Amino acid sequence: MRVLMPDESESWTVLDGCGEPVGAVEAFLAHLQALDRSPTTLRTYATSLKLWLQFLEPLGVAVDEATVENVSRFVGWLGPRARMWRCLTAVRAGAARRR
Repeated sequence: MRVLMPDESESWTVLDGCGEPVGAVEAFLAHLQALDRSPTTLRTYATSLKLWLQFLEPLGVAVDEATVENVSRFVGWLGPRARMWRCLTAVRAGAARRR
């Protein structure tokens, strides 16, 4: 989810099923922001982590309980979504360059 900060800068977060920010993701994104990473980098990580959480939820697997097998299955699950994301990212990048 895109968040507009009080200073008008842009940031990103990931919400759980109840609409609350996911603490571990918030901490990681805050760390990246403290390192002065670009909003695009934050958006990419937030989107990827949201997909990871969406994959784990129906399995009943907590993030800190995920296994190598879960990661392997996630990569397979992500396949068609990754192609779609690359296309969408390319379109957004082209639009941003034209501004």
